Amino acid sequence: MEKGISQQLDKAIIEIKDTTANPAPLGLMGFGMTTVLLNIHNAGFYPLGTMILAMGIFYGGIAQIIAGIMEWKKNNTFGTTAFTSYGLFWLTLVCLLLIPKLGWWEGPAISAMALYLFMWGLFTAVMFLGTLRINRALQFVFGSLALLFFLLAYGDATGSIVIKRIAGYEGIICGFSAIYTALAQVLNEVFGKTIIPIWPVKSVGMAEVEGALVSHEAVLEAAVVGFPNVSKGKEFYAFVTLQEGVEKSDELKKTLVAHVRNEIGSMAKMEKIQFTNVLPKAPSGKIMRDILWKIAAGDIGSIDKTTPLVDLAVVDSLIEGRMQ
Repeated sequence: MEKGISQQLDKAIIEIKDTTANPAPLGLMGFGMTTVLLNIHNAGFYPLGTMILAMGIFYGGIAQIIAGIMEWKKNNTFGTTAFTSYGLFWLTLVCLLLIPKLGWWEGPAISAMALYLFMWGLFTAVMFLGTLRINRALQFVFGSLALLFFLLAYGDATGSIVIKRIAGYEGIICGFSAIYTALAQVLNEVFGKTIIPIWPVKSVGMAEVEGALVSHEAVLEAAVVGFPNVSKGKEFYAFVTLQEGVEKSDELKKTLVAHVRNEIGSMAKMEKIQFTNVLPKAPSGKIMRDILWKIAAGDIGSIDKTTPLVDLAVVDSLIEGRMQ
């Protein structure tokens, strides 16, 4: 038996992990700097010129689209939708300003421009709801941006210069809040600690996920280990023992993932569910989570096989399940 375990431990587990950089600061900087510069114009400090248009095309537009594509690679739906959408917003805004100047088409009617801005405000207001599960800094960015769009829409609809000036000052604040959030992420990552706070929302704990899993009628027992993910938040790897007579299946795994999300929310991201007949426990009955974490992480070689507390048969079974 020990020889079999040794052979299993010697096997290499190869996983493809995303080691690319966090694209969020790029997207937030592109949005924030362009928003500040445009709204200094809206506040009446200088006329609309090529500087704003160039920023809208390249930094506000193209850079955010690049960030959105990078977020897609990281499986971040929120980041992909936000950065790609706002990048295209800046490109459409530049087109709305340039196309009439080039004589290609008539400019938009006042009512059309007001509705254009209102729809972007509505989109942003819904996206704001997603930030309620991320951090307070992003909540301020999206909340102030939604207000900015609605103020600009109202200003265009009524022709009120005062409202447009107010919107300009509010937009400057919104843009700087995005710059703050972007640079905070850069510096916090460089220094490996919180230099500039962004006030993350309280994360979901492993005990909560385990409780949600056990609340399902098919589950007898569950043990969960968590992994931090800079782009998607905390993810979980669950080891699940089923009730007697319940068959293991991929469909049941999908059902359990959906059940956990319904019970806790979308922040409870299940990286994988591994079914097992038994969990490794100490003589006291306590689950040995350090072993589970090493198995989930693929760090098989660091498992201590010599301790009498470890049931090698149980560990062997878990490693086999992990390798499948």
